[in-house]
Amino acid sequence: MDRLQGKVAVVTAGASGMGLAMARRFAAEGMKVVIADIDDEAIDASVADLHGAGADAVGLHTDVSDAAAVGALKDLTYERYGAAHVVCSHAGAGGGGRISAPPVDLAGWHRAFDVCVFGMLNLLNEFLPGLLAQDDGHVVTTSSRQGLIADAGLGAYSPAKAAVVTATEMLSAELRAAGSKVGVSVLCPGGVRTKTLPSPDQLAVSVDDRRRQIMAQRYAEAAEPDEVAELVLSAIREKRLYVLTHAETIPWMQARFDAIKSDLSALGAIR
Repeated sequence: MDRLQGKVAVVTAGASGMGLAMARRFAAEGMKVVIADIDDEAIDASVADLHGAGADAVGLHTDVSDAAAVGALKDLTYERYGAAHVVCSHAGAGGGGRISAPPVDLAGWHRAFDVCVFGMLNLLNEFLPGLLAQDDGHVVTTSSRQGLIADAGLGAYSPAKAAVVTATEMLSAELRAAGSKVGVSVLCPGGVRTKTLPSPDQLAVSVDDRRRQIMAQRYAEAAEPDEVAELVLSAIREKRLYVLTHAETIPWMQARFDAIKSDLSALGAIR
């Protein structure tokens, strides 16, 4: 997709943070933008922001875990613009707490998977047929660095985001096998300066010094949403599957592979 001007982008969780940065970047390329979110005030503000920049944009309250709501989003997109070309499944959720401290919060786990995984599938059910029919377009899913390397204490977030990675890889492989021109990318950001990563001066006074130092370092090393949006745009143009924001993710993944290899060597393999 070298030429984006005049085409249509749909961005879920697009009213703030990285989602809004992507919407703005697409608009800067001359794309028409549909913003989906669950925050009505943020939707209105983001659409007004895009209009102020001269973009053609519309927003809709959408809980991506609700298939009917995603169907309404597709209907609005096609009624207003007649097509969709870039579809970004950016909505996410965590929760569930530690699995080493039962009882596990199953409702939190269900919510995380409903938004991250089934929300993505709802979007594919509605928008992928149109992309395939026109044999043009790109799907962007948002996972996380924690979808590539699990850490303790993140509850359902890491498993749900890992499912997003593997589902996106399957989608990419299936489209390649079918000879489709539709591209696929999975965004796996590390720290990004959004409302989920407070700056040091926004931390509560009750935060202890060690935790404050850790959070301050994370914030200093974090990427800006606009930088992430630029990476996503490049991935769409170049049809790159993986979009990572932090190079340090690679040695962390290598450490995981080394541990797997070490255990295989110690235990032996059947074949």
